[in-house]
Amino acid sequence: MDWAVKTDKILFEKGDLDRNDFILIGGSPSHRRLQYWFSRIIHKVSRQMMGAWPGLFAAFAIARPAYFLWRASRKVKADLYMAHNLGALPPAVWAARKHKAAAGFDLEDLYSGQFDPSFDKMHATAVFLEKKFLPACNFLIAASPLIAEAYEPLVNRPIPVINNVFSKAFLHLPVKRVDKTLRLFWFSQTVGENRGLETIVQAIKLLPDYDIQFHVMGSCSDDFRQRLSNMAHNSEAIHFLPPVPADDLFSVAASYDIGMASEVPHNENRDRCLTNKLFVYLTAGNCVLASDTKAQRLFMEQHPGIGHLYGHNNPAELAGYLETFYNKPDYLQQCKQQAYELAIEKYNWESEEGLLMSQIRNIPGLS
Repeated sequence: MDWAVKTDKILFEKGDLDRNDFILIGGSPSHRRLQYWFSRIIHKVSRQMMGAWPGLFAAFAIARPAYFLWRASRKVKADLYMAHNLGALPPAVWAARKHKAAAGFDLEDLYSGQFDPSFDKMHATAVFLEKKFLPACNFLIAASPLIAEAYEPLVNRPIPVINNVFSKAFLHLPVKRVDKTLRLFWFSQTVGENRGLETIVQAIKLLPDYDIQFHVMGSCSDDFRQRLSNMAHNSEAIHFLPPVPADDLFSVAASYDIGMASEVPHNENRDRCLTNKLFVYLTAGNCVLASDTKAQRLFMEQHPGIGHLYGHNNPAELAGYLETFYNKPDYLQQCKQQAYELAIEKYNWESEEGLLMSQIRNIPGLS
């Protein structure tokens, strides 16, 4: 991914990460090209053969670099092999077995829930890998309560939740509105469909007499940018921003009033996950407007007072909340303050780090 390569380069150049601690697996179009093309061939063949021999090909069918990750990881002796996506799970388990060590997995998503079982062949591949390798892990954590809930019957044990939260060093005091304009913010690496952006633009269009601006940050195609712009009632209603380095995101978000957590439950995974958007907004002191995925509904019910939940395909309901916040600046500020306090008291890395380390210390045989 171009954005990831650029981010890595910045971190290496700044000295935040040591280049010697990282290995590029499977090559890329610009580095180790022969390995890159070989990995594409292995991946394609494995996907074609997956239906006949899942035990042999599933691990290499799920992700392009999986074969080379397996070869590289087994050469490194460690106490704990930690995987962060489904393509890395089999290599982590295999390496742990080879070196009689522990294997762990960070359940960032409901992986089989990313695919439609009715027509996507990769659903069967994901289910096969989950059933085969997750019970073999000594250590599991999940990124949301509902992801943990989905996997616990499979592994027959509780799975602790470690939220995608950030250090208190990034906290920003809530900023008061200085004028009539109500400013909304949304970000991601990629701007596109199935992100709930259309509903937000439609809601703003229902309030033509209100000065509401929607700022969208991320890499966006010209076609989608034009599509959203055409939906808006005027050219000042929507603005597009380029991505910024991760550490700068909080200061950017803090300049806005409302953070839009506009997830669309177009598959089971999106319905169950809690994205880092939500926790960025808390850290930046934003009021939160969250769409009605199951995970976000649970979160907003557990933490009333930081904003509101709205129907992901209901622009009129969202417009009603925007109108309320526009006309009641004191209420808006109250929600921003409660979001900020929630980040201070609970949803920060300093709190989650202790839970993570206690879980690691409890891994059998790991000193």
